Amino acid sequence: MVKITIRLVGEENDKLFKRIELDPQIHVDDLVKRIETLTNIPCDYQQIQFRDEELPVVEHPLQAIKFGEEIVVKHADLPWWTEYKECVELVLKQRPDKIHGEDSVSKYNIKCHHYGPKGSSSGQVPDVSEFYCYKLLALIGVGPKSHIIPPIKSTGTKTSTDIATQWDDRFELLENVINENSLCADVVVQLVMLRVLLFISDLHEQNCGSKQ
Repeated sequence: MVKITIRLVGEENDKLFKRIELDPQIHVDDLVKRIETLTNIPCDYQQIQFRDEELPVVEHPLQAIKFGEEIVVKHADLPWWTEYKECVELVLKQRPDKIHGEDSVSKYNIKCHHYGPKGSSSGQVPDVSEFYCYKLLALIGVGPKSHIIPPIKSTGTKTSTDIATQWDDRFELLENVINENSLCADVVVQLVMLRVLLFISDLHEQNCGSKQ
């Protein structure tokens, strides 16, 4: 066993993970999982360098590593993210009150669906019908405006998908409505119809509600 340093680069200042103990004979699959645990960078998005060269594609890439040496890790999509961040900052400087010309600032809740890096849906295959359901709920006036965000990179047959729903400050979760004793028959009837007609089986007190 040796103790090494993992250097995470890409931000203004590098982040160092010091005194990381590992076996030089570590398998490459175990290595990238260890790096993911430390840096939160998914295995498929890791760019790893050892001694100023790309990590070799072999079973045991760190056999020659010595005590105190370091490996350098960077997120593969970092250049794209940096460019995107710069564009957003430029727009905000030009029009600090608006981004897309709205009368007020728009806020969105973004959830990762299917093969995302974290969460309960990280191992599921994308369900296209779910995307249609988001759009349908918005069209019939019982759901928020939504945007389906496709991935910029896929791995084999797997791909991640994000769904952004527009936030409404007037919205109140069902659990709060119940606690305040302000639940009305209209809300209950609508929820039952959504469950029965659209087969939405995961409605619960923390993902649905009503507008104040």
